[in-house]
Amino acid sequence: MLQALFSPIAGKLSDKTEPRFVASAGMFLPTIGLVFFCFLNTDTSYTFIVANLAMMGLGFALFSSPNVNAIMSSVDKKHYGVASSTLASMRMIGQMLSMES
Repeated sequence: MLQALFSPIAGKLSDKTEPRFVASAGMFLPTIGLVFFCFLNTDTSYTFIVANLAMMGLGFALFSSPNVNAIMSSVDKKHYGVASSTLASMRMIGQMLSMES
């Protein structure tokens, strides 16, 4: 939910600054969140889990829109369709490979 709320803000921020800086900051938050999740145990509070998931959602928001912005701004307008479809295909392949059977 936080990703949906903050992605437009991150997109506007990446329009004003370098998208790579915003995207890098965005990848830092989920990395820290995954490190925190390594220490989960049966006594971990729900508050910690929810706060950590919120931090990761904010990080994904800070990464997603600036990443798309950087990719789309690196191609000529006549190649927008190819760039957009390649980006969508790579996203789907990543989601497919991340599923467990």
